[in-house]
Amino acid sequence: MKIKELIKKLKQKINNLKNLSRRQKRKYVKIGFFIFGLLLFLNISIMTIYLIDKTYNYKIFNNAYTQAVYPGQSLDQSLKLRVVKYKKVALDDIEIGDEVIVDGDFNLDVYWVETVVSVDHITKTIKTSYDYEVASTYREDAVVGIYLNDANFFGTIYFASSFLKGFIFIAITQGILLYSYYFILINKEE
Repeated sequence: MKIKELIKKLKQKINNLKNLSRRQKRKYVKIGFFIFGLLLFLNISIMTIYLIDKTYNYKIFNNAYTQAVYPGQSLDQSLKLRVVKYKKVALDDIEIGDEVIVDGDFNLDVYWVETVVSVDHITKTIKTSYDYEVASTYREDAVVGIYLNDANFFGTIYFASSFLKGFIFIAITQGILLYSYYFILINKEE
């Protein structure tokens, strides 16, 4: 019953929008333009925070994005990196079985997503394993954070915006989108 009522109300709203005068439609298009512009401004503000200080996002968003080698890849082939979302935590909050991001395993200068095998709170170290065959020991400062999940579309954008070229490209693209909205929908009607 509720679905039929919702569909009926939706059809009624669509008919009301179709029957609007040209002046009222233009008003909604302009309101949409300003809302779209506000959203793009907010997005550029967030991107600016990621560009200015990569560690500042811990204080605001409590998470960050980086590229890391994800587990399950064969070490004798070329490894692929993924953009992942992580959270900075203290060593005391890490437990056995957690997936953490560590810096520089296998003498490669990249981040790795590895599983915690043991935690030593006295010496402030943890043992992790990438492939469950070899365990590596890391000090607290080598642990970047706890892996949360793979980055979604916006996470990938925010990671790309933490580099100057990515920030400029994404900001210009958003400016082109806003100008296109204006040129196609507002300028055309005038």
